[in-house]
Amino acid sequence: MDATGLESSAASRHYTQARSRAQKRGKQHTYLTYREFPKIGVLCDCTSHVVLAVVHDKGPSCDVRHFREAFDQARRRIPIQRRCWPTAATTARPTTGTAARRAASAR
Repeated sequence: MDATGLESSAASRHYTQARSRAQKRGKQHTYLTYREFPKIGVLCDCTSHVVLAVVHDKGPSCDVRHFREAFDQARRRIPIQRRCWPTAATTARPTTGTAARRAASAR
């Protein structure tokens, strides 16, 4: 699950900030504030990269807020086990290389 904010206008944020800086050099000052913006949250299967759910809202807001709705959407589409977080029993441990050394030193 991840969420991101989107631009709400055709002008990019870089353009609007550059325009604001240019106007500050002259006599006219323009201060831009962004109160709300479109936000989209996506829940996907990391193994197959299939998008399971999409949630839209207004930002700024915490991503956790979208998790319940996205999870419910995904459960209507596919069977999802109740336990969805990786645990020590379900996570494979690396056996060779740098990752194995890091895992061994963390124990």
